[in-house]
Amino acid sequence: MSDEHFMRQAIEVALGNLGRTAPNPVVGCVIVKDGVVLARAATAPGGRPHAEEQALAGLDARGATAYVTLEPCGERSTGAASCSLRRVEAGIAVLTVNRPHARNALSRKTITEFGHSLDAVASRTDVRVLIVTGGAGAFIAGGDLRDLHDRNTARDGEALSLSMQTALDRLAALPFPVVAAVDGAAVGGGVEVALACDLRF
Repeated sequence: MSDEHFMRQAIEVALGNLGRTAPNPVVGCVIVKDGVVLARAATAPGGRPHAEEQALAGLDARGATAYVTLEPCGERSTGAASCSLRRVEAGIAVLTVNRPHARNALSRKTITEFGHSLDAVASRTDVRVLIVTGGAGAFIAGGDLRDLHDRNTARDGEALSLSMQTALDRLAALPFPVVAAVDGAAVGGGVEVALACDLRF
């Protein structure tokens, strides 16, 4: 079975509760290990519980892949564990580029921090899957031209290119599957990041 097959299953699960989950969006989640579906769930009527919360409940998901139709919540108004935390505990890490004022465009500092984040996640033994995404309705809108405006020499260009290539090499070399969750604009360096991932949705 392909990743597309399981992602379609997650979409179909979500459609089953379409129009019934306000004020929250309807989300589908399918947990798969070795080609076998371990659990599937959609956001419940009324918006709670969330899809991931239901699918991961009581499940040992280590080594499994989660196919989810929307970026997970980062915090809960009830104080309960967020879906992001539940996924990390299940071995699913999420790396989010979050520069909403620049549509997540990559500054020199962001490229460096991106590489450091990849090093950190690569050293963890509890991570089985990494999801790379962007916050605030964009993926990565290329390089931050304002930040790069005063760096216009050949040497500056070589340094920037080397920094970005090093980060992309780290991303491509991670020892577990990497999924690009492309929710919005992906331009220039954003396309390079998506292509360095194993899967793109």
